[in-house]
Amino acid sequence: MKKIMLVFGTRPEAIKMCPLILEMKNRPEVKCVVCLTGQHREMLDQVNGLFGITADYDLNIMQKGQSLADITSKVLQGLDKVIDKEKPEMVVIGLPRNMDGTYGFRCDKCKELGKLLKDEINIPIEYEDERLTTVIAHDILSGNNVKGKKRKENVDAVSAVVILQSFIDKRKK
Repeated sequence: MKKIMLVFGTRPEAIKMCPLILEMKNRPEVKCVVCLTGQHREMLDQVNGLFGITADYDLNIMQKGQSLADITSKVLQGLDKVIDKEKPEMVVIGLPRNMDGTYGFRCDKCKELGKLLKDEINIPIEYEDERLTTVIAHDILSGNNVKGKKRKENVDAVSAVVILQSFIDKRKK
């Protein structure tokens, strides 16, 4: 059984990750470990509650007036303890490349985080291209005759499933 840890802390991340967590929990070949960082506490709790997600770990890092360096340090220290206990086989980081395949600001930040994590925890870091997942999700929903507001409500959930399936399919080869 593969142990995969998902780490998130903001509302937009939760909207993408919660459907992915639900999908992973339905797969017997995967043990899903949920770790929250807690940057958007109230909104994060709302989204997790809506999906019925309970975290295995909550780093609860936010304090008033802290710098980006403080936040990064707390995340790395907290993750170090969780990873030491859980011993996941790898960490998967979504890579939001530009449509032409180049790396933009967000992509660079994800790579920087991956390097920091690899240096800190010494386990494999993998990146999963997120570029076309929303387009694919819209196609899937359209093919199932899901329209309008219902499509908008479900596109992030379907995108998350597409990312997970792509990751799993690559590992089967």
